[in-house]
Amino acid sequence: MVDEQMVTFELVSPDLGDEELDEEVRRLGSELREAGLDARVVADGGTVPAGAKSGDPVELIAAIAVALSTTALEEVIRYVWSWLKNRKRPQNVKLSVSGGNFDISSEMSSDQLSSLLAAIAAAQTASGAPAG
Repeated sequence: MVDEQMVTFELVSPDLGDEELDEEVRRLGSELREAGLDARVVADGGTVPAGAKSGDPVELIAAIAVALSTTALEEVIRYVWSWLKNRKRPQNVKLSVSGGNFDISSEMSSDQLSSLLAAIAAAQTASGAPAG
């Protein structure tokens, strides 16, 4: 039996409207499913932060939950980073894995991505999750 963990990728883009954000997250989910992953789209229209005033912009969030073997995690993170780099507008993905939260940006360099992957591996080791 292969160890699996649930990983959540949240696409965050204050520049996209509801429909564009929905299209983008569904596109990524579809591409992950085509790659053979159990990727489920979980949409959230965003929440109004405490203390927000009428007229404040609300950052829209849409998420994809993926069940991954621990050995596939790095490959999927690299894929999502590459996907982000090919978008027309700068975008970010918030990654939740092994009890930690990490940001992947379309503007990250490959060295920054390598540092992020090392931090995720360290978080997995610290949480007792098997590292890929």
